[in-house]
Amino acid sequence: MIKDYLKIPTVEKLVPFPNFATVLLQHAREFPEKIALNFTDEFLTYQALAEYCESVCFIDGVISISMLNPKEDLRILLACLYQGKTFDLNFSKESKYDIKNVKIGEKLKYFEPPYVKLDDTALTLNAKHTFDQYKVLLAAQAIGKAFRLFRPGAAYCPLDITTVSDLVFGVLAPLYNCKTIEFAFNKEKNHYQYSWRHEIVSDLRDNAFIFPKNASTQGYLLLDSFDYAMGLGPIQAPNGQIMELLGYEFERLNGAWKISGHGLSC
Repeated sequence: MIKDYLKIPTVEKLVPFPNFATVLLQHAREFPEKIALNFTDEFLTYQALAEYCESVCFIDGVISISMLNPKEDLRILLACLYQGKTFDLNFSKESKYDIKNVKIGEKLKYFEPPYVKLDDTALTLNAKHTFDQYKVLLAAQAIGKAFRLFRPGAAYCPLDITTVSDLVFGVLAPLYNCKTIEFAFNKEKNHYQYSWRHEIVSDLRDNAFIFPKNASTQGYLLLDSFDYAMGLGPIQAPNGQIMELLGYEFERLNGAWKISGHGLSC
């Protein structure tokens, strides 16, 4: 009899990557010149992003990331996930990390991505909720499957990343699916297949835009979000249906949403 792995029922499909590093490494190998992060004044291709994540040398000490300086903090956050460096994500405190950079493209001698495991701790949220590599990847995969982020077209995310929902819907899910993430909105029609917190006009297949609750929009609505589920929650489609997210189950009890599944924090 096959035992459950990481308390995940064997009937469930596991993420196809053993850690976040292999996500970026595979994308960098297959699409090295594709833009991963596109800011107003600079961009990083998938190859450049992977090289950056390998070039950051973290000096011993507590790593805390706030996203108050989103452009820099985001890259440090991705480097932590890439290297398997545990950090605390807290949007209300100043970031704290000591780093130095080795030569871009020069691999850190002590760092071998295959040895970062699915059940290794990736991050804590507000020093309260703990997520391993698997739970981070699962959240990104669930969103990618729901919105078919493997389709052609870029993704948009506002640079003011102030919640874990912003991070997973706007950045991690598109990166998992090898999207180009734009942080400055491009008004060109059919440029975007997916957008977080911004309405898009597109004829691209399966195009979708999603807003947090209380938004006035005809798009998808995140009706509630849960910190202990990486910011995921019930998503209502324009037709009123609640979308299926792999690894998560939603239930309405006594006027409030409840979430369960093996994607919740440890």
